[in-house]
Amino acid sequence: MILSRILEAAARFPDTIALQMKTDEGYRQFTYQELMRSIASVSRAISLQGIQAGDRVAILTENRPEWCILYLATVAMGAVIVPLDAQLTHKEVALLLESSEAKAVCVSALTKEKLPSAGSFEVISLDDAGPGVSLSEMLKAHPDAELPPPPASDDLAAILYTSGTTGDPKGVMLTHGNLASNCASVIELGIVFSSDNLLCILPLHHTYPAMVCMILPLSLGATTTILNSLKGPDILACLQETGVTILVGVPLLFSALRRAIFEEIKKKPVPVRALVKLFLTVNGLLRKTLGVNIGRALFGKVHAKFGPRFRLFASGGARLEPDVYRDMSSLGFTVIEGYGLTETSPVSAFNPLKKQKAGSIGIQLPGVELKIADPDKTGMGEIAISGPNVMRGYYKKPEETATVLRHGWFYSGDLGYRDSDGYYFITGRSKEVIVLATGKNIFPEELEKIYKQIPHIKELCLVQGERGLEAAIVPDFDYLRRMNVSNSREAIAGEIEDLAKDLPAYKRIVGLKIFKDALPATRLGKLKRSAVRERYLKGAEQPGDREEEKESTLLASSAGKNVLECLAPFSVKKTILQSDNLELDLGLDS
Repeated sequence: MILSRILEAAARFPDTIALQMKTDEGYRQFTYQELMRSIASVSRAISLQGIQAGDRVAILTENRPEWCILYLATVAMGAVIVPLDAQLTHKEVALLLESSEAKAVCVSALTKEKLPSAGSFEVISLDDAGPGVSLSEMLKAHPDAELPPPPASDDLAAILYTSGTTGDPKGVMLTHGNLASNCASVIELGIVFSSDNLLCILPLHHTYPAMVCMILPLSLGATTTILNSLKGPDILACLQETGVTILVGVPLLFSALRRAIFEEIKKKPVPVRALVKLFLTVNGLLRKTLGVNIGRALFGKVHAKFGPRFRLFASGGARLEPDVYRDMSSLGFTVIEGYGLTETSPVSAFNPLKKQKAGSIGIQLPGVELKIADPDKTGMGEIAISGPNVMRGYYKKPEETATVLRHGWFYSGDLGYRDSDGYYFITGRSKEVIVLATGKNIFPEELEKIYKQIPHIKELCLVQGERGLEAAIVPDFDYLRRMNVSNSREAIAGEIEDLAKDLPAYKRIVGLKIFKDALPATRLGKLKRSAVRERYLKGAEQPGDREEEKESTLLASSAGKNVLECLAPFSVKKTILQSDNLELDLGLDS
């Protein structure tokens, strides 16, 4: 079912490059003819290993063309693919292999050590020196093999474990019909064509890149270029070398690109910066009012870095901040944004190219229905989704399935509203709403966006503390060094105080902790809020390298002791440090 369109594309474009990946020796490539021959051979070889229709086959490797071949070969023979994150721990791998009842697991030289020592599964190795059966042998073993008859639409194709899996893993079951229908809906949008070359830098075990970087382009006869690097110079080099037309990423990537571009602009002389600001304003207005884009002419040097064929950025996996969209659009870039979840295969909504709204997830995809369930007086409620793209359910979890699948609708857990034009906006996750002791509800994403305007802050996550709203913060140490700021905590606390003056009292941060290491997040950039809160409540702060000096002897002096005696009865902290902020740390105000 999933391969039907890919077979048609291969018949039309047999010599076109289907998959390619940059290696130290250059680009390793598979034409469509070679891809289909490889899929058929591996499919036959897997079946000869005793794997039957309905059996689970796990993939635990980094991105590479063979990942796609194994995925497609597995579903072609009616077996069920179980994509796993190559960065999972040994314990997590064992848990998910047991949960999915995998009969085989595919590993590389980098992931083979994560396999449990005992297990009743076959091992397929992508590297010749690995354990079990060699994939390179499977690719050549049956050169004349033909693909088996396509599975039925209702047959299970994949089980995907959502990010942040704990001791009770939840596997999303997607059928061939789910994935095929979602691919057809995205094709109907008319955005991706056979002439396109999509750059895949996101891990394919997520449904979003698997659909947009593998199933979709291969169904059209386009090219997918795989790059296992998130470094800016590597990405730009690959764009230039291969003529990439579409960069598929997450909001975190596009925020970083925008920041890098505007930091370069800030280095220019004042007259140049003023001219750039004028050009941005003019092109932004032209695009918004007339649909005319002269950005490539105004900012030719910026566009040149992305290669001669580059067309657009595709964003998904999380909400794209409106200011990022506006700035990239004003520069002349085309940014498209989709919305969906693993449970919806994944795309459910899309911001139309000809009439985009910054901050919106757009309108429902062709063949998909969206609604706001149980809206309140303001029109806000939970986003519910219906259509052939909605999952069968959670693997062996009927109670959890019944909670989210009700009367033909999938209840997403995302809170939002629909405007008068039919565009949907997300305000937060129902499970992530912070309910303060006062009864006030805080939607953390909205408020975090305000506080993250502070240039000293690289990452910020709001948590519910004992005294109210608190924040786990990772400073932008590079920025602080450039500004010659030696105490990041003090600087950030001061900026937060200044910013919060214009906010209602219940939206003000009353405590914070500074961390050097990145906050826990999925590989698509979504914060793992429960893990952040756990780290915040359990862990001590990790001061920056310029703050590791011992506390001054000031507090040990007689004057310091007198101050401490005065503050102690009123402070919420037992141990007062010299770097403490009166309001944020000690709970004192005017």
